[in-house]
Amino acid sequence: ADLDALERITSQFLLFAGGGDAEPAVQLPLNQWLAELTAPLEAEQVQLDLTPLEARVQPVALGRAVGNLIENALSHGQAPLRLVLRPAQADGFRIEVWDQGPGIPADQWPQALMPFQRLDRARGGSGHCGLGLAIASRVAEAHGGSLELRDPAQGGFSVCLLLPLEDSNS
Repeated sequence: ADLDALERITSQFLLFAGGGDAEPAVQLPLNQWLAELTAPLEAEQVQLDLTPLEARVQPVALGRAVGNLIENALSHGQAPLRLVLRPAQADGFRIEVWDQGPGIPADQWPQALMPFQRLDRARGGSGHCGLGLAIASRVAEAHGGSLELRDPAQGGFSVCLLLPLEDSNS
């Protein structure tokens, strides 16, 4: 278990430090790709709400970002999660991960996006080092987009990757 935790932390740090910068962008059917990404999860853990969309992305980096968001939601929120893919304004798309938990207080959002920050030390189990949201934010920026934390009026918590349909780095 210790070796698995160390491997996870090392992998997270290398990705944060720029380990995915050289990955080529490829055109993908995002709805199918996200369905495959979540296939290992139990059916009661995640609900898919995916609009058919294609975009040019770095699939390994974006997969790690979405994986981090899903893992955070499962670790700190409450299932079932809802994974949403929708077109967004200005020729882009959004990937949202919703959970049914209390979320992060709005005054702590800036700290939550900083690397190596864990808002509650008790939440950082084996293999967690406070890089999940920072990596997701960095991947979004590398794709020419952004990451937003949302506290919807209907309850729960949402993290949203807002990305352009065309990769600005290609």
